[in-house]
Amino acid sequence: MIRREILIGVISSADLHRGVGNGYMLLFTNSRIVGANRPVSKDIPESYCWTMTESSEADHDVAERFAAALIGRKQFELSKEGIFKILYEAPGIFLGGRVIFASVGEQIQVETSVLSVWNPSGVQVIRKLVESLLIFAPDRFYDEKTGALVRDVGILA
Repeated sequence: MIRREILIGVISSADLHRGVGNGYMLLFTNSRIVGANRPVSKDIPESYCWTMTESSEADHDVAERFAAALIGRKQFELSKEGIFKILYEAPGIFLGGRVIFASVGEQIQVETSVLSVWNPSGVQVIRKLVESLLIFAPDRFYDEKTGALVRDVGILA
């Protein structure tokens, strides 16, 4: 599957969107980002978030299984070298946020749900998304409102 890549993060959540559907899944490795719609299945938890900072062997094996399923369903794949800028707008309590992956010839946008006290998993999804992006490409990951690198302003939900 991804033997020559280092797995950075896997996020699957109804709090991520790209168009309509049952949510979205993102895979981050040291060389690419892959995105796919979440399948409608009782076997997939409402929210699954894993990053390399939680690297027990058992957790890593589960994350690799999620990654393999995601790659099999992929809607987009962007190489790290092809991405020249990643813009992040944090979600709030009234408006959702977004991440825009800008590469030569295309721009991919993934939206995030509004933050809510009734859905605490949304905050976890945002934390893992930002954490994964900070590991993936800290030198290309910008706050959309300020234009500053996220690593310099320390944005975490």
